[in-house]
Formats: sequence, C-alpha cells, structure tokens
Amino acid sequence: MAGTVIEYLQKYGDISFREKPLNDVDSLALCQLSYLKFDGMVSDVRHNGPSVTLQEIAKRPDVDQLFGDVRFEKENRALFEGLLSGRRFRNMKLNCYINLVEKEWETQFSAITFILDDGTLFLAFRGTDETIIGWKEDFNMAFLSPVPGQEYSVKYVNMVTGWLHQPFYIGGHSGSLQWHEMRPFCAETDPEDLQSGWAWIPAGSAEGVSL
Repeated sequence: MAGTVIEYLQKYGDISFREKPLNDVDSLALCQLSYLKFDGMVSDVRHNGPSVTLQEIAKRPDVDQLFGDVRFEKENRALFEGLLSGRRFRNMKLNCYINLVEKEWETQFSAITFILDDGTLFLAFRGTDETIIGWKEDFNMAFLSPVPGQEYSVKYVNMVTGWLHQPFYIGGHSGSLQWHEMRPFCAETDPEDLQSGWAWIPAGSAEGVSL
C-alpha cells in the first residue's frame, strides 16, 4: 500500500470501484473530503434533490468556497485535485449534504453521501470542525451521551437509506460516528445493506466497526 493518500490516488486512481472495491484508504480519503464546504453545491438531505459529480463541482466558479477552513486549505486542495485526477473518484456522485451549527444546543453536525460507480453508497460524517460550537460539543461528550450530533447521525442514516435503497458503507470521526451505539436505533435500515464501517480516531488509526 502506498505511503500517503495522495500516493495511493496516483497509483490506483484510474481503477474503478467495480474493479477494486472500497478499502481503508478510500474510506479515509472520503471522510476527509467530507470536511470541505459543500454548502450550496450539493443537494441538502432535507430536500431530496439531484446528485452532482465531483468533476461538476470542480467546474463551478465558486469552487474555492470548498476550502474555507484555512487551517488545512493546502492539504484539502491536494486531496481534491488527487481525487479529480483519476476515474475512480472523478465522476463519483455527491448528494444528501447537511451542515448544521446550532449555538443554542451547542451542536455541530455535518454529513454527506458519496455514490460510487459500483452502486454502493458511502455515508461520511464530519467530525469536529473549526467552529467554537464544534469544540464545545467535544467537551459535552465528557458528561452527555448521546450528544445531539450523534442523534442527528441516526436520523441521517435513516433518511438517506430510506431514499437510496442501495448497499452502503459508513465512516467518519469517532465522535459523530459510533455505529455500535447508533445501529439499534436505525430502524429503517436493512442490516444486510451495511457493507462495512470505519471510525477514524484522533490518533490516526482506524477502528473497523464490527458487523
């Protein structure tokens, strides 16, 4: 396996998901991609609108909006360009975006669904972003379970899988994604549709969700 995500994309970026199914590095790339600011570019999950490809987003005049988090602008631009460079991700479809920041409830929640060329979905949950509200929610996890963001995660899974009846993967930051706790409450989700799951934790390692 290549040493970095960018090196992986350079080596395997032209291999479709039909030829090589989604793996850990793909999951990491998509989870990081979920941190980009897709507001106004990808259909809101509450509206059930049309999908858009990554390539179509790249051609928008306001594409620089994606890189609004200046802390990781350089890295996110490199990832975006790397994903665009090969057919594995270039025509991947995006839909069901949501980005909520609720000051009153000290809640930050964001998720997006990627539709892969083999017909599977990848539901990606953004972890803590650069907002003060996001960091407050982190502290709330010390004494509150579940936090509102985790409850939104359950609603999101139920909503997306209720519309898009396709096998799916799930991944994200461990704070917003605790599938072993979420799964019993995802009543509208067929357990057989879940292919695999990843919870990327701060230390940089991945904990595969037991299916």
